[in-house]
Amino acid sequence: MTLVRIFEELQGLGYRGGYDAVRRYTKAWRRERSAVAAAVYVPLSFDPGEAYQFDWSHEIVIIDGVVTTAKVAHMRLCHSRMFYVRAYATRIVIRQDGEIVAEHARRFGREQTIYDPWHYLPVLARKPGALRNGAPFKDWALPPAIERVRRRLGHHGDGDRQMVGILAAAVTDGFEEVEAACAEALAGGTISRDIVLNILTRRRPPPAPANIVTPEALRLRHEPIADCGRYDSLRRSYGTPRDTGHDGSAEACRHAPCL
Repeated sequence: MTLVRIFEELQGLGYRGGYDAVRRYTKAWRRERSAVAAAVYVPLSFDPGEAYQFDWSHEIVIIDGVVTTAKVAHMRLCHSRMFYVRAYATRIVIRQDGEIVAEHARRFGREQTIYDPWHYLPVLARKPGALRNGAPFKDWALPPAIERVRRRLGHHGDGDRQMVGILAAAVTDGFEEVEAACAEALAGGTISRDIVLNILTRRRPPPAPANIVTPEALRLRHEPIADCGRYDSLRRSYGTPRDTGHDGSAEACRHAPCL
């Protein structure tokens, strides 16, 4: 019973005092009772297997050099006072040949079936019709723009296949980029897989230019120098012909050892 309820009961019995007086009296009464209870000790006795104490906790642990959170179960047997501790991973990671093929948060409840739709995305590429009736995709909460594209494509004969192609782009471009591309396509008024993928392509940063290593056999022994003054030096050395019919420039170049 709360203090407010006690105060209301006292008022019903004719009490005319204030709530603070009841609160101060209750606080003092509890302090006195706790002092009396602390001084009394009653030994308890349990048969083997009769009872145990149990509790959960979250602990920070280091596994293979990685700091992670583990859920720990604590149990103490009341007869022998034996203490047991068992730690459970909060996230399950499945590997095959050293490669992560699946991961999900650990579920401790019973009678539950938990699906991760993204885990089934490679299967959708081969069976796009499963997007409509597959159990992992029944209650798939997609972002608003992607969900609107999904509903619009649902009216097309190959809408499931087109939608799977759009969702597959999230693996390479990221979920946020795909959502932004869907929003841009919706704003344009025309929806299809090719349009969304084209928008994604245009939004990607250009690839870095390839660094081509020049083979040693193709390297120049005398690299060219951009110096127009070298031509002026040829003019001073060989002169400028006055005869307009004579190609002085060609004659000068012919006698020049190099340019």
